[in-house]
Amino acid sequence: MSATWKYLLGRLGLLIGTFAVLWPTGLDPLVIAMAAVLISFVLSFVLLRKWRIQMMENADDTFTRRREEKAQLRMALAGEDGDEPTDEQPDSDSEDSTEREDRPKAAQDSTLEREKRA
Repeated sequence: MSATWKYLLGRLGLLIGTFAVLWPTGLDPLVIAMAAVLISFVLSFVLLRKWRIQMMENADDTFTRRREEKAQLRMALAGEDGDEPTDEQPDSDSEDSTEREDRPKAAQDSTLEREKRA
């Protein structure tokens, strides 16, 4: 069972257990439910610390792995292998100048501003 499910079921169990303990008090069920949520939150913070840490580590590993896969996919789509550095850069000035002539004035200005910033 994954750490996320253990933590989720542990919190749910604490909530139900706290609700069951408070039920015989005779208070309004809504008040009992709110008190059970608050008490189970505090108890889960203390009692389920180990599972919470495992869940966070698991999530961090997953996010890191997905970021790496995303970077590899972007490199593959860009045509880079990552093994060999390429010194060749396409001559984009001739293409950009013809494209700029076809664009409206506002688009040309924003393109020039972006090129200046880069």
